[in-house]
Amino acid sequence: MSATDAACEKTPSSSSLGLFNLSGKTALLTGGTRGIGQACAVALVEAGASVILAVRPGTSSSDSHPALQPLTAVANQSSSQKHSTVDADLSDLSQVKTLFDRALAQSPTSAIDIVVNCGGIQRRHPSTDFPESDWDEVLNVNLKAVWLLSQAAGRHMVPRRSGKIINFGSLLTFQGGLTVPAYASAKGAVGQLTKALSNEWSKHNVQVNGIAPGYIATDMNEKLLADPTRLRQISERIPAGRWGEPADFKGPLLFLASQASQYVSGEMLVVDGGWMGRIRHFSASHARRSDSQMRMLIVGSPGSGKGTQSTRLLKEYSFSVLSAGDVLRSHISRRTEIGQRADAVIKQGGLMPDAVMMDLIGSEVKTLADSDWLLDGFPRTLGQAEMLDSMLEQSGKALRLVINLDVPEDVILDRILQRWTHLPSGRVYNLSYNPPKVEGKDDVTGEPLSKREDDNVETFGKRLKSFHAQTEPMLEHYRKKSGSIVDVDCRSNTNPEETAKGDALFVNLKGDTSNQIWPHLLKVVQSRFPHLKSAT
Repeated sequence: MSATDAACEKTPSSSSLGLFNLSGKTALLTGGTRGIGQACAVALVEAGASVILAVRPGTSSSDSHPALQPLTAVANQSSSQKHSTVDADLSDLSQVKTLFDRALAQSPTSAIDIVVNCGGIQRRHPSTDFPESDWDEVLNVNLKAVWLLSQAAGRHMVPRRSGKIINFGSLLTFQGGLTVPAYASAKGAVGQLTKALSNEWSKHNVQVNGIAPGYIATDMNEKLLADPTRLRQISERIPAGRWGEPADFKGPLLFLASQASQYVSGEMLVVDGGWMGRIRHFSASHARRSDSQMRMLIVGSPGSGKGTQSTRLLKEYSFSVLSAGDVLRSHISRRTEIGQRADAVIKQGGLMPDAVMMDLIGSEVKTLADSDWLLDGFPRTLGQAEMLDSMLEQSGKALRLVINLDVPEDVILDRILQRWTHLPSGRVYNLSYNPPKVEGKDDVTGEPLSKREDDNVETFGKRLKSFHAQTEPMLEHYRKKSGSIVDVDCRSNTNPEETAKGDALFVNLKGDTSNQIWPHLLKVVQSRFPHLKSAT
């Protein structure tokens, strides 16, 4: 058949169960020694295939590796089924480049019919501190190794006009995640690679597809499973009502590895108990989601804990935070024209002009578009509030929640005296309730902490007076817009469920500490924005 006449072969005319029969086929798997990968390997054996597992070098001999035990234990195997291992450290690309040919040399059928790319690693760091070495390792294992092995498989399968390649993605093939930029980048790219290879090889009867697991009870998620709070939060958001298990992948894997999926290619099959079904942006659901979009302000005196509460919310849910202070500090550190003006004003204990702040923050808000977002520390004046409201309402996306952190002034002044900051990142520590692990050092980078020049009683006292004079009209503006308001003293009220009732725009939370306020804030956010995705 010429290249121009090439086409995918038709699905065989056999029984439905017969389409899943893999007798006489040989499969090569990475990541097949445990968890999801091992369940997939067992499924292939149960369907009649011979299996070759890629394993770390030196772990055991090819015919006695412990990972082979679940395969050889499968009952009623054909005498022609042979299972073995082949050494391959996926972080060593020189080994990956020869992996397919070495596996092919030991295949009992002298062919590789199925390749399953399930191997992968994870590294977590804040994006600002993510080490380049970890980035390279994750991209090499999770993406480049997948590409190299798929390319080698294609060179074998395309001329034979027969083959199945199955690449494992993730929910982060579709979502960004938090503190996992390398993993999310790699898994997103795996999704696109799967489509790209499918576009070229489908006509040669080589189907390239992927599987994207949701939250699965494996050792990779053991920390989440051991955290009762996170376990409950995630479990409540899975429509199926439970976490997945490795056995949940046996059926999907067999479908994509067999002739049952002859006319399926370029797909990423999501196996997540319905998780993605809740957030996909089809036209109708997107419109409904926009109506419930998180558009929220968190305001309060300097030192009232806005940054602390925003950080806590980010650990629970996935959304964007725009901090007026961070924007200003960025300009000050870069010595921009606005930054120099801001530096002089702050040192004198004053506040920035409304128009300048709106130019800075308004442009940032526009970039957030339809994302869920929270503004920390803006607006501070009536003028800023009116300009922000006008911009949002013109786009049909008015504010949905304003939280005011009402902390006594004497408490704030005490906090400021004990506050230390990692200036490059903006991370804030307090010696009384949030001290650094090592005195004077940032927890993440180990770099020295600093005292802000304005963190003294005299300067900060001036800031508080200026703040109250300018912000009270802004607060009154939102009280009036709210109509009914929620005003809770978190020091004596221990029932956050009551705080979360209703849909008032303005919620005032009084407290001496962030820990007093936090349960009430969390319940209000959960009640108002139930669609928020849990942080991953």
